[in-house]
Amino acid sequence: MSLMPRIPIIEDLTNGPIPPGSNVLVEFDPASQWINAAITIAAGWGKSGGSISYITDSQPPDDIRSQFRRLGVNVEELEANDRLWITDLYSASIGQKSKEKYAVESLKAADLSIWIGREAMGDSPAPEFLVISDNNSILDRFNAEKNWIELYLTRMVSMARPRQITQLLPFMSGIHSVQTT
Repeated sequence: MSLMPRIPIIEDLTNGPIPPGSNVLVEFDPASQWINAAITIAAGWGKSGGSISYITDSQPPDDIRSQFRRLGVNVEELEANDRLWITDLYSASIGQKSKEKYAVESLKAADLSIWIGREAMGDSPAPEFLVISDNNSILDRFNAEKNWIELYLTRMVSMARPRQITQLLPFMSGIHSVQTT
């Protein structure tokens, strides 16, 4: 059994490693550096031997690749070895068609549910797989909040444990109907 990659930054804040199959909810301030932290976390995970599914909601995929390169990640090698998947939600959010291998055409919860069922629920990746996105709150622009929360609960959150993948699920603070204090 291989040694599990660490989740940089996040595991520094916990009492121990986060086990495969976990969902970690990240609530971030809109003025914070969460997006830079997400790239740093993903880069560290990849450099320590793990595989990454990076879901970009806020930036073009080529910007994500550029940031990974600046952090010492060999993007071309990881993508060629199927250890880095950059899933483009950004293009759909600005009404453009994506040129990416992994992309969605619609950010409507019903369409995403079908896409996840077809694309993401297939072969189970190894436990060394980290799924991270930069801003799941983007879905609020395209859906009633209840609909996309149900999507996350029935598709995203429920698939982590049986597939033994680790997910970081970031949401912007102060914009959703359910607030924490």
